[in-house]
Amino acid sequence: REIAASGNVIIAGRGANMILAKEPGMLHVGLASRKEERIKRIMGRVSLDRGDAEKYTAENDKARNAYFQRYFKVHPEAPENYHIILNVDWMDYGQAAETAIRAASVLQESITH
Repeated sequence: REIAASGNVIIAGRGANMILAKEPGMLHVGLASRKEERIKRIMGRVSLDRGDAEKYTAENDKARNAYFQRYFKVHPEAPENYHIILNVDWMDYGQAAETAIRAASVLQESITH
């Protein structure tokens, strides 16, 4: 909360959207991607073969779901917990960041007007 209150920050993951859900001026952005695309990204990013990348993705999904269920009693991909959800199968991370920045500007304008 202290970091978020300092302004102009991005807090990625760890349930930040849930922890900061009631804080004013926050934009909660979810990233979505098909499993196949996530496996390909993991293979390239951490140099895993397909089998290990599939295992890594499955374990990561299971751990993320368990974390959100344990601490927040929600599914991590539940759309009601985000202002916007970006499908990164159709854009790279730079484009996703630019889209989120534009969305944050729109949110700020709506708050100040």
